[in-house]
Amino acid sequence: MVRFPKQNRTGRFLIAMFIKRIMSNLESSTLIAAAIGVTVGVISVAGMFLYQQFIEKRQYKVRNHNLELVNQRIAELQEELEALRQQQKRKKRSAAANRKHTLSSNDNTYVSTENDVDTFSTAGTDIADDEFFDCSDTEDAAGDIEPRESESINLLEVELMEIDAQEKTEERIEEGTYYKLQDLTKLHPNNVDVIWRFARACYNYMNHFSDIEHKKKIISKGLEACEQFINVENADLHKWYAILIGLHGEYLPLAEKIKNGSVFKNHVMIALKLRPKDSDLHHLLGRFRYEISNLTWFERKVATTFFSEPPNASYEEAIESFEQAEEFATEPHLENRLFLSKAYIAISKYEKAIYLLNEICQQPVVTKQDQNVQAEAKKLLQTYSSYL
Repeated sequence: MVRFPKQNRTGRFLIAMFIKRIMSNLESSTLIAAAIGVTVGVISVAGMFLYQQFIEKRQYKVRNHNLELVNQRIAELQEELEALRQQQKRKKRSAAANRKHTLSSNDNTYVSTENDVDTFSTAGTDIADDEFFDCSDTEDAAGDIEPRESESINLLEVELMEIDAQEKTEERIEEGTYYKLQDLTKLHPNNVDVIWRFARACYNYMNHFSDIEHKKKIISKGLEACEQFINVENADLHKWYAILIGLHGEYLPLAEKIKNGSVFKNHVMIALKLRPKDSDLHHLLGRFRYEISNLTWFERKVATTFFSEPPNASYEEAIESFEQAEEFATEPHLENRLFLSKAYIAISKYEKAIYLLNEICQQPVVTKQDQNVQAEAKKLLQTYSSYL
């Protein structure tokens, strides 16, 4: 984490804004890879899991290079701020000396006032300089509140950007990020940007455990954190809340699983309304529509006992969502292409399905999830190649 000298609080805002500009460029180069696996056991989103998007090693090196440039520029800014501080000190001392000389030359006509005594009590001293550069050292507590709050916000922004940058690397540490964000939720309980990142960290961290009870505990913490902001219009909040809702459904009775499916869809739709060009959100909706379309006759009958109008969707609607996800994607979505090919197979459009499956098999893989997707694509390709 970047550390700032205490005396340079006046420059922190400039540095935070500089980092924010750099990180926004990094963010646009690689979208967060998020999607769910929906194993609908009677219109549930029971088997939801987030898939990891393809990350090339070349991009990882580029990000590291950009972060090195950030650190170098921060060091340069700190040097510039220190030089400015020294320059202001010299000017202030020179002005105080000139004023004192002028008052001494007019000693016979000058009448001392209380304000002048206050001025001379600090002029040309280190105390005056500190007051000029560091509002936290003044005795005016009321005037100090706003700078302190602004400083806290800027430092939080830097910390969240560091977390996001780490999230995009192959060497992220889920446990450390989880506990760090858990602490931040206590320090900033009303900050929605902290909350949705904590929900994301809950997903990443719980995937490292096989114990069901421990997984449920982590998922519940993420859900509870999101629920206090459930009426806030934030696309990331609703996206990650929906994902955790789907995961939580795996451990609920059948009736609750069915309700989870509807809740999941509602929050995906809210997020899409706020961010209509989000590739991941279109993939989430496509997965839901695909699984609903894939229900058996028996499962649909059971579903009608819980809904007067059970959820309904078609393969064509699922294809529409998957194609929109492809349109807005900035990198190959292997799992999106896999399910798009499955939907084409379901409506007997084998030529399009085979084309997509071949593309998946030719892509280099990095993560274990990519390997699983490619392995399934090869099986489907072997089965349906003869249908052309």
